[in-house]
Amino acid sequence: GVRRCVLLSSRAVYGRRIAGIPLDETHPAWPDTLYGATKAALEAFAAALGQGEGWEIAVLRPTGVYGVTHPVERSKWYDLVRATLAGEAWPGRHGGGEVHGADVARAVLLLLATPDLAGRVFNCADLYLTDRDIAATVQRLAGVDGPLPEPPPAPPRNLMVCRALAELRFRFGGRPLLERTLAELIEAARRAQ
Repeated sequence: GVRRCVLLSSRAVYGRRIAGIPLDETHPAWPDTLYGATKAALEAFAAALGQGEGWEIAVLRPTGVYGVTHPVERSKWYDLVRATLAGEAWPGRHGGGEVHGADVARAVLLLLATPDLAGRVFNCADLYLTDRDIAATVQRLAGVDGPLPEPPPAPPRNLMVCRALAELRFRFGGRPLLERTLAELIEAARRAQ
C-alpha cells in the first residue's frame, strides 16, 4: 500500500569523477568503494521500480551529514569544537561537502509530497567545509583564540551540484544553520567542562 518512497543513497555512488563534467544528477555513477557500489546497486533497483514498474520512488544522495545528535558527544565536529574552545591544535586537515540532517529530512518530505518523481535522482549537499572553517567559525562565535587546523592538502573534488532539488525550489539552511548548530555544540561542550 505504500504509494511513494524515497531511497537514501550517498555521494559515494560517484566515486571517481569524469573531468569536465559537473557532478550533478546526470553524472554517471562510478563507485570505487564497496559502500558506493552497494548504494549504486540499490539505485538501479529503485530506477527499475520507478521507471519500469511505475512505483513513485525517488533517490536522494546526501553528502556528509551534520547536526546535533543525542548524546551530543557523538555529534560531528564535537571533538573539534572542544579542542578549539580549549585552544588546542587540531591535527585534522579534512574538507568535504556537508548538509544538515534537518535539510535532509526536509528534502525527503518534499520528495514524498511531489508527484511524478519515479526513478529520479536528487543530489543533496549544501556547503563545502574544512576542519579549518569549522574551527575559525567556533573561535568567532565563542570569542576564543588559538591555532587553526591546516587547510586540506588538495583542493576539493567531487563537490555535488544539486540541480534537481533547485528545480523544486528547495533551499538549504546554509551558513546560518551551520552557525546555529556550532553554537549548540559550543554550549554543550562548555557545559561538559
